[in-house]
Amino acid sequence: MEKTYIKRHVATKLFLLILSGYIFVTIVLTSLYMINQFEEIKQRGFDNQKMLLTALAPSLGQVTYDGDLDHVKSPSIAGISYSDITKTMNVKLGLVPNYNFVDSKDFIIDIGFNKVNEFQVDSFFGLAGNIIYNDSIVGNVVISSNKNIIFAELRIVILIIILGMIIQTFLLWIFFKWVSTVYLHNRLNDIINGLNLIETGADKFTPLKVDKKQEDEISAIQKSFNNMAEKLQISHNEMKAYNKELEEKVQERTAQLEKISITDRLTGLYNRHKIDSVLENELKRSKRSGSSFSLILIDIDDFKFVNDTYGHQMGDKVLIEIANLLLKNTRVTDTTGRWGGEEFLIITVETQLEVALFLAESIRSKIESYLFPKIDSVTISVGVSSYEQGSTISNMISKADAALYVSKENGKNQVQYK
Repeated sequence: MEKTYIKRHVATKLFLLILSGYIFVTIVLTSLYMINQFEEIKQRGFDNQKMLLTALAPSLGQVTYDGDLDHVKSPSIAGISYSDITKTMNVKLGLVPNYNFVDSKDFIIDIGFNKVNEFQVDSFFGLAGNIIYNDSIVGNVVISSNKNIIFAELRIVILIIILGMIIQTFLLWIFFKWVSTVYLHNRLNDIINGLNLIETGADKFTPLKVDKKQEDEISAIQKSFNNMAEKLQISHNEMKAYNKELEEKVQERTAQLEKISITDRLTGLYNRHKIDSVLENELKRSKRSGSSFSLILIDIDDFKFVNDTYGHQMGDKVLIEIANLLLKNTRVTDTTGRWGGEEFLIITVETQLEVALFLAESIRSKIESYLFPKIDSVTISVGVSSYEQGSTISNMISKADAALYVSKENGKNQVQYK
């Protein structure tokens, strides 16, 4: 199973989507709020202008006849321009630019017998109208708003809004980050780590912690994952135990087959194949180290007579008993095997001819004195040979066989060497 690498976490994606949506909504709402604030600020300027017109209407009317000028100062008003109907009087106080009045509004302010009506409103900063005195138009007036004050107020509002939006965004980012980490990232990451443990075949899996208070989709996934992991763990343990048992059986069977392949079925001694292998190894070792080893070739005397007189089953028992006697009377370092029929071969490691003859005589004596059931006694003839420089396996076996032949010719039940 290929390991999955995550390029972007679900929690991060969700967080970015929510944050993007929040920023978009905030920008839209902030823009609407700024437009509303601008309209309110502009309206306050117009209200100040109308208040000034209302206050100045009698005075301006009086100025037409008496030449007396009076005016009201307002911090939001940049300038006032007045002219009478005959254009004889033209008074200009402060900054009064040439406005392009694009929006006309007809309304009348009642101030007793003096009125200002037929107002025209500039798109941003101007207000103009006719002066009525004693129900007659006596002149017109233009009032210019103080743009610096309006923009200063608007700039402060914008800065406050932007600062508030930055603080809100930062706090919201912290909150969303915390929520996404605690409720999504950490919990999903636990599931991913659990899957990686299962993938690597860990011997023990620790169940995911499930908060019982959070009964949501992730909790359901965690519970299902724990159930699946538990079943996989049980299956894994059972499979592991089965594999271990199977390996043990295979090893046991392999050992049995190996033993069968090198063991004589009847006597339990090494067979001819194993003996040949040991001979090859001993010859190589002797050539390499200069040491010596000897062969003891044994043949049961008159074994055909035993089979013909007592039967082949008794003959097999004799072979088994002699094999046991050979194992009991040889050294641990010696190798004993059935050479074929009623013949046995003993390979004596690191042994000179004299020691091999002594060992062969001891074995012959033990077998001669042993009481076999129904037969009483059995004897053996023995031929011994030792390794000499330049000897071969074939040469050593031929010598041992020749020595055995001499034992047979000289009356059996004896040890000879070549």
